[in-house]
Order: sequence, then structure tokens, then C-alpha cells
Amino acid sequence: MNKLLLILVIVVPFFSYKNNTISYFNQAPPSTTPKLFAPSIVNTDSIELNVVFNYDNTEMFFSRIVNNSFYYSSF
Repeated sequence: MNKLLLILVIVVPFFSYKNNTISYFNQAPPSTTPKLFAPSIVNTDSIELNVVFNYDNTEMFFSRIVNNSFYYSSF
């Protein structure tokens, strides 16, 4: 039973992997050089934090602090 479980734990991730074609919100794909993500939309003079993406990477949600108040946005 333990051997079967071990085999499943090793084999199942290979079959569940999908070829993900992410659009990166119409920006260039990431490289090894860090760059700002969505300048003037996400990276502004305010404080942006708590960034998360939905399951299929078609939406991004984040928080912004403006004048000591929290705002929640989606992109």
C-alpha cells in the first residue's frame, strides 16, 4: 500500500501539469533582470501590496494604500 501511494505521489504531478500560456497582461514575459510590473497601473506613487492571481492567471487582485486608506483593485 505504501509503495502504491509513493508511486502515485511521484507520477500524478507529471500528468496534472498543464502547458501554461500566460499572457502576462500584454507585457513581455519575465527575464532574469527585475522590472516593474505594470508601471503606472500597479506600481504608482502609492503603496501597492497583497498581490494575488486567480487560478488561470487572467486576473490580478491587489491592495493600494492612498492617504492612509486601503483600496482593493483588480486588473
